[in-house]
Amino acid sequence: TKSIEYTLDWWEQAHPETEILGIHKSAEEAENISVIQCKNLKIAMVNYTYSFNGMELPKEKEYLADLFDEEKARKDIQKAKELADVVMVVMHVGDEYVQEVDEQTRNWTEIFLEEGVDIVIGSHPHVIRPMETLTGEDGHKMLVYYSLGNFVSTQNDLPCLLGGMAKITVQKDLESGEIRIPNHEYIPLLMYYDRENPKATVYKLEDYPADLVEKHSVYKKNPREFSLEYYQNLFKKIEEQGNKDAI
Repeated sequence: TKSIEYTLDWWEQAHPETEILGIHKSAEEAENISVIQCKNLKIAMVNYTYSFNGMELPKEKEYLADLFDEEKARKDIQKAKELADVVMVVMHVGDEYVQEVDEQTRNWTEIFLEEGVDIVIGSHPHVIRPMETLTGEDGHKMLVYYSLGNFVSTQNDLPCLLGGMAKITVQKDLESGEIRIPNHEYIPLLMYYDRENPKATVYKLEDYPADLVEKHSVYKKNPREFSLEYYQNLFKKIEEQGNKDAI
């Protein structure tokens, strides 16, 4: 409870312009759907987690964080569709350190597809997972990034250092109101850190400096495995899995 309240206070004071998802100060705030305006588009965003790592929210403060409940999620999405042109779901779910998409994550995305969500962004596994576009029975298309992995971390497992960044173009037909996603990208990121000379930053994989390969703390532990080629091949494998799933 204190951690959530501290986090909310920090963001409110340090970056009040940032939209916060998934955690709330009050029951009234928890009922609101976050909507942001981007040019002529209104984008509604909701967020759910599968658990709290074994901890539970106090019964009098269950509003603090959005624990996934299918019935509530469906109602939230229906409300979001009334408020905005585009509906995005951010989901914190999935087997940790597993790059294949698990059954629980599939079940969630099927629910979101049935309700007409446009974009789904996944997190929690600490590794990247495939991206694909799903088509519902009514022909509605939903873009899914099953996990963007870690953005910033100092984990030791090689796959955990490869993150992803979603770049999505959304268009609205001003006459018909139809929403299209003509372009979407999956941009690989590589996390650098050196524990001996404390430094850390995130690079696009294509921009990762060659002179930082051997300075990386994980390279020092795994000089035979850590390489830019390793990460290029790993990302290619994940991309191909997404393409295969879409066929």
